[in-house]
Amino acid sequence: MSTEFRLEGGSSASNRVLVIGLDGATFRALNPLCEAGFMPNLQRLVANGAYGPLQSTIPPISAAAWTTFITGKNPGKHGILHFVSLDWQQEGEITGQGVEISPGTFAVVNANSIKDATLWQMVSEAGKRVAVINVPMTYPPRPLNGLMITCMLTPPGAEHFTYPPELKDELEDYEIELDLKEKNFESSSVHVIYRLNEIMDKRARTALRLMQKEPWDLFMVVFTETDRVQHRFWQYLCPATAGYDRPNGEKYRLALHSFYANLDTWIGKLIDEAGAGVDVVVMSDHGFTAMARRRIYTQALAGELGLFSLRKASWSNRLRLLVEGVFGLRYKQIYYMLSKVVPKRLLVRTLQDLRTRDRAGYSSQRGRIITIQQGIGGLMLNQAQLGPDLAPVLAELRGRLEQLRDPVDGCKLVTRVTVPDEIYSGPFTRKFPPLIFFLEEGYGLSRGTGRYGRMVEHQPTAPDGQGTHDPVGILILQGPNICPQKLTNELYIPDVTATILYLLGLAIPDDLDGRVLEEAFDVDFVRARPVRQGQGRKVQEVPEEKSPWYSRDEEEAVKARLRGLGYID
Repeated sequence: MSTEFRLEGGSSASNRVLVIGLDGATFRALNPLCEAGFMPNLQRLVANGAYGPLQSTIPPISAAAWTTFITGKNPGKHGILHFVSLDWQQEGEITGQGVEISPGTFAVVNANSIKDATLWQMVSEAGKRVAVINVPMTYPPRPLNGLMITCMLTPPGAEHFTYPPELKDELEDYEIELDLKEKNFESSSVHVIYRLNEIMDKRARTALRLMQKEPWDLFMVVFTETDRVQHRFWQYLCPATAGYDRPNGEKYRLALHSFYANLDTWIGKLIDEAGAGVDVVVMSDHGFTAMARRRIYTQALAGELGLFSLRKASWSNRLRLLVEGVFGLRYKQIYYMLSKVVPKRLLVRTLQDLRTRDRAGYSSQRGRIITIQQGIGGLMLNQAQLGPDLAPVLAELRGRLEQLRDPVDGCKLVTRVTVPDEIYSGPFTRKFPPLIFFLEEGYGLSRGTGRYGRMVEHQPTAPDGQGTHDPVGILILQGPNICPQKLTNELYIPDVTATILYLLGLAIPDDLDGRVLEEAFDVDFVRARPVRQGQGRKVQEVPEEKSPWYSRDEEEAVKARLRGLGYID
């Protein structure tokens, strides 16, 4: 490698760190699997290590959470809140590039959107070698002292998805993500589990081969297959979930147990290959829970709050609301129905045009509701309609949200309403929705309007995806100086970043939001190697381009994948 990296901070430790990411992993699913004997390697890690629940970001979405890990900072500092930009002030209307995560055009974020120094940069510049495989928010790849294979944001057929570029020639049959046709219920459920297992095998084999071949100080691989399995099969995986004992559940569980047993085998192989003296970190970006069965529809809610008026709506808005309200059909459902008889290119172009018209139709409205995550919503306000002073409008809307009641049974709908500065810190809070609200447990947001214009509907069964993200993930630390224990203090994702830097013998930048988890270590070890503080890296502000992607086709391909995964509509 020709690139030279400057060694900073004086002496460095000889420790190496292996990080295994299990996207969406939660102890509520893993504990029963360990107790049943399907995951002995993970069970030993917990027994011999320090472990505890890891608090995700708000919202608990992979883009925000993994970026927080990558930078060690909260979304207010790195600027990523979702897979799409939510810069509501950029165009001075309802939103900027980030519109409601539903109809309209929006900009999908990627590694170029991260506005801060990354863990890979910090470690590389300290002269240490890094290997990064499938960590979300790493496409497009950036130079580092080591190697990188990018993530789910890699467009299908992308030419550049590794660093160094020639690494892709060594990957053989490596796959980044499940094909959309397989994901979108066009394959049998058991086949989907089989294919996710196959992709996981290819990823793990590649990681093992590179671990054996390349020198490294920090090696990280993320298995996103756990997230995909839980989105679709949660009710058959978690014993505490309604529907677990359905007749076909046993058939799926055989395949699911095989999947997790296989994952556990690979965890064991990676740890064995890393060696006895290596510190191991197993983590997830968020947890999982069941989909809410009480749905609050954003369009109807906007009408209830006085943000949306059907009288001012465009013809495309009215047509969409009619189709949704009477027939219960969304864009995604219409797409799959028509895709069997209409050429794909024509269908995609037509739906893109309708989304654009939908977005343009909101210019006459006071604002809209966006879905940040299942139980978290945001208000986007149209300053062209409301004027420059939004304070009284926000106060009025806050009061209305707090008073909302379920028309079916009178239950309260919103548990908390807040502003970004109460959740985040940093220069990017001004780009986030000016009001953020949290729903009561059991309620979730859905785009559009319910049948016959209803704002709330109670559904007898879960929607298509059986599981959704939860704020509580997992953290397990094991190593020669880590004491076996259950960690009782609150654990946050930036703490993992700081602890990894500490394990590598590096100083902790003073602008990181995390702390070193000193309580996990032997007291004498911490006394002999106290935490060192370093100066935060100043990231030069670069004028943002219209799109962080190489081409429009790339971005559209990734949008299609994110829609297929359920992250956007």
